[in-house]
Amino acid sequence: MRKYSLLILFIAFPLFLLCQNISVKSFRLLNNDLDALVNYPVIDRSNGEKAALIKVVTTETGFEFGGGQLGIVKVAYKTAEIWVYVPAKLKAITIAHPKLGQLPNRFYDFDIPIESGKVYEMVLITGTVETIVRPTEIATQWLAINSKPEGASVFIEEQLVGTTPFTRKYPEGEYTYRLEFPKYNSQAGKVNLVGDKKVLNLILKPHFGSIGITSTPESGMLIYIDAENTGKITPATLEGVASGEHTLKLVSQWYQPQAKKVTVTDEGMATADFTMTPAFADITMTTNPAADILIDDKKVGNGSYSARMLAGIYTVKADKEKHYSAQQQVTVVAGIRQAIALNLKPMVGSLDITSTPFEAAITIDGKEYGTTPNTVKNLLVGDYTLTIKKGGYGTVTKNVTITENATTEVNEVLLTGLEIAITSTPTGARLMVDGVSTGSTPYTAMLSFGTHAIKLVNGEKLVEETITVVQGGKIHFDYYIPEDITDVDGNTYKTVAIGTQVWMAENLKTTKYRNGNSIPKKTDNASWANQTNGAYCWYNNDISNKSTYGALYNFYAVVDSRNLCPSGWHVPTDTEWTTLIDYLGGESVAGDKLKSTALWEKTNKQVSNNIGFSALPGGYRDCFHGSCYSIGVCGNWWSSSVFSRDVWYCPLCYYDSRARLSYFGMSSGFSVRCIKD
Repeated sequence: MRKYSLLILFIAFPLFLLCQNISVKSFRLLNNDLDALVNYPVIDRSNGEKAALIKVVTTETGFEFGGGQLGIVKVAYKTAEIWVYVPAKLKAITIAHPKLGQLPNRFYDFDIPIESGKVYEMVLITGTVETIVRPTEIATQWLAINSKPEGASVFIEEQLVGTTPFTRKYPEGEYTYRLEFPKYNSQAGKVNLVGDKKVLNLILKPHFGSIGITSTPESGMLIYIDAENTGKITPATLEGVASGEHTLKLVSQWYQPQAKKVTVTDEGMATADFTMTPAFADITMTTNPAADILIDDKKVGNGSYSARMLAGIYTVKADKEKHYSAQQQVTVVAGIRQAIALNLKPMVGSLDITSTPFEAAITIDGKEYGTTPNTVKNLLVGDYTLTIKKGGYGTVTKNVTITENATTEVNEVLLTGLEIAITSTPTGARLMVDGVSTGSTPYTAMLSFGTHAIKLVNGEKLVEETITVVQGGKIHFDYYIPEDITDVDGNTYKTVAIGTQVWMAENLKTTKYRNGNSIPKKTDNASWANQTNGAYCWYNNDISNKSTYGALYNFYAVVDSRNLCPSGWHVPTDTEWTTLIDYLGGESVAGDKLKSTALWEKTNKQVSNNIGFSALPGGYRDCFHGSCYSIGVCGNWWSSSVFSRDVWYCPLCYYDSRARLSYFGMSSGFSVRCIKD
């Protein structure tokens, strides 16, 4: 630290010049001087801010200072200094003296801004005295202060000078110190800065303790201390509570708030045990029959409801369709359990049921109600499904409506049978029902409920079936009587009905078109591969394959306008193949359902031929080289549908359960199955 001494130089001037001899030698900001901010602040009442301080260095007295419109806040005389407190943002100052006169230009304009709480130094020169400030070295020493915990505020000579850890150099001498830290006891003393530096290591004693808080009969109460929410619930321990008396308060939705005072000592553990007073009651509600439960028009349950309810008056209601609502007001008293029962009155009517014949079983919405005649009472209003049933008679099912306080009457005559239609393809088949000849198809007549034996005869072909006639059941029975068809060559083929389609059950063998024109037979491989007109062959040019596998045809023969299939039949389209495959359950399973049980290299257990299509592995003739392949392994059947430059066809192989359409070249040799027009 430096202390300033005054050196006074006397200058002899004629007396008549003294009145005009005041000037400012220097003006500067004292950055480290805290007198205006901390030590000796003065408030400017015009704006509430701390005034700036100009320390005027001079040995003369009697000066007058002016700040224009902003004015001067305060002037204080010190040894060898005049302290002039001025407003912040002051631009200039006037200085006058009764003997020395005033500044040459009257105003001194500040060349640095005047700021609130800052200290400035102004050195004056007068005609008789010049004040010179010279630094004089004085003896100083370091003071260092450490504390636990760190960050304590340090006061030297009752002035705040910093926080720990703290170091500063002071002139030698004795000083008072004080340390303060929140929730810790202050520690103060004296220190003598003489000789070596002084280091103070101080441990502050806690000025806080803890509070353990519990609540009964339940925990979970929200804890407040001195009206501040701690964010904790019981049971809990509050740490670091300042020593002294505090007010604790517990708050809960279901209990009355409760408060008590607790005294905390330094490093001590205080306890606070609360016994809470309930603000609720346990309420149980039941309805008969089960119904929606509403409290103040808000649905809370159905049939039964149990809950805590705060003390007060509530409107409790039970609602159920087709019943009158039950409602009452309930007064809930804290701590007193209540059980509330709500009984609803139903809206009911009756149903009289008679039938011809009587003793028919009655079912209403699936529940049995004896036999006819009968009166069913206390049915809730609304719509019901009534069923009247008796063995050997048709069942009556109808909707009935029950009206409150009224009787709905139902009188039904039970039918003994239904009108049934029996048709066949081809028509004209002789028909016998239960062993009695009834004429020929198509046939329509009344049949009694129950099972009947049906027999249709068409030449040597016979179909026998058992049908069941029931109320609301099937009334049209259509049968396909297998018929043999013959091609232009005289070859005879079995047929089979599958779903809505009728197919050949054998591969086509014809060597002529329907009009009798011959189909060219190609045996040479190269000739086959290059053929662009209709052609056929036997597999490996071996006619012994004809009777079993039929012929292999190229696509040009399939679409020849002279027709490959017999009259009334045609080569199936890709769509007709897809219809067949879908009827059999789709691509993934249809293959095994179409295959014959014999002649395949291997067969899956799923192959049964129970639909009678009898697909055989007749192989194919290659469209590129004309060679024959895969007899016993695969069978391939043409469609009449073109795909780009190729044709859709249906391949089946022993190793694959699927039936999935694919496409191949038109010169290929595939089997043909005809389908009925």
